Amino acid sequence: MPIRFLASLALALFSLFGVATAAESVTFTGEVTYRERIALPPDARLRMTLLRLPGEGVVVSATGQPTAGGQVPLSFTLNVRSSTIGSGGSYGLRAEILSGGQVLFRNERPVAVDPASPQAGLIIVNRAAGPRPGPVAPANPLADTQWVVTAIGGTPVLAQSKVTLQIMADNGAGGRGGCNSYFAETRFEDSPLSFGPVAGTMMACSEALMEQEGRYYDALARTANFARTGKSLHLLDSAGTVLVELETAP
Repeated sequence: MPIRFLASLALALFSLFGVATAAESVTFTGEVTYRERIALPPDARLRMTLLRLPGEGVVVSATGQPTAGGQVPLSFTLNVRSSTIGSGGSYGLRAEILSGGQVLFRNERPVAVDPASPQAGLIIVNRAAGPRPGPVAPANPLADTQWVVTAIGGTPVLAQSKVTLQIMADNGAGGRGGCNSYFAETRFEDSPLSFGPVAGTMMACSEALMEQEGRYYDALARTANFARTGKSLHLLDSAGTVLVELETAP
């Protein structure tokens, strides 16, 4: 299944003093294959890159698509102007098989080629390494839990109020502050538990409810740890002092 690349015109004609002359070119040929016994996807493409060694500076690169149903070995012809290569120097070829914009196979070390004898022979490519996984997000030990606040700073919540906390699997948090609904983000990276800035509605309630809500939001901002025992949850500061006491919501 030959693939022909036109990195530049294989035969360029130009006029000099009225005489037509053929511009010289170097034609690299060869085949690309891999050892795995798997078929190429329908959208597979072959990219050939001529590199200047050492340093692997790109001289020219071209991409072509195999004929329908094309499988390895894939033949290629890469035509490069002699003036692009110049005289002297060392060169290598890198072959890459792509699909869906991703590199499936490549030869990590370029195959050395000589412009004076540009037959590359058989280039064996290996499965390309996938993207390196990013850091694993810390687990959320309180995911999908709902709580009712019973005390803030050791003081029981007002009888006529209901303060709640819900923590979702996506680390979102929210509930009732006693007067307003609130929203925040939980974090588990730098400490066992902390809360981001609180945002919420802006309803006006009695002075006592507003004062209690303010103390609750302040406690969330100071939270650096937690202790969970059965149906009870305590939010703690960095020194281990209990800031908020909660029980599982009925």
